[in-house]
Amino acid sequence: MIHWRTLVSQAKYRLLLSDAYALAANLHREQTDKSGNPYIQHVVSVAVAVRKYGLEYEIVGLLHDAIEDTDYTPEQAQCDFGKEISEAVMAMTRLEGEDYFKTYLPRLMDNKIAIRVKYADSTHNLSKNPQLAAVNPEKAKKLRLKYQRVLALLKERILIYEAQEHAESQSKGTL
Repeated sequence: MIHWRTLVSQAKYRLLLSDAYALAANLHREQTDKSGNPYIQHVVSVAVAVRKYGLEYEIVGLLHDAIEDTDYTPEQAQCDFGKEISEAVMAMTRLEGEDYFKTYLPRLMDNKIAIRVKYADSTHNLSKNPQLAAVNPEKAKKLRLKYQRVLALLKERILIYEAQEHAESQSKGTL
């Protein structure tokens, strides 16, 4: 039997998800990706890729570039979507002057939602690489190498989280 609190929580997240789709469409309405495609296609693809993990992951997928690439603020994210989602979106936001591999990625990897969304983000970016190669082969090669490195680092951390979650669920089952 499903507890009523679970149903209320799911309903709340579904409303937030609808709001996130509308917000992402509005925030990214005039943006295009490196290949000239509407940018909203990217954030929706990322959101769909992480949907299987839960609604909060899908919401973060939709908003993962909102703070970094638009005038949307961390304060707005917290007000609109709550602490858990805003913290994950902020974890995905690369701060000005932040070194990608030394500071940004390690900070991101401390957030379980952000790490899975970043994996989907990097996977989608890598999948778009052939289109970019047709426009700018040198940049495409550089990005391909970067995304391959990022994916390897993220996968390692995801496996650690999954092992921890498995151990926790096993210990709860034996108590």
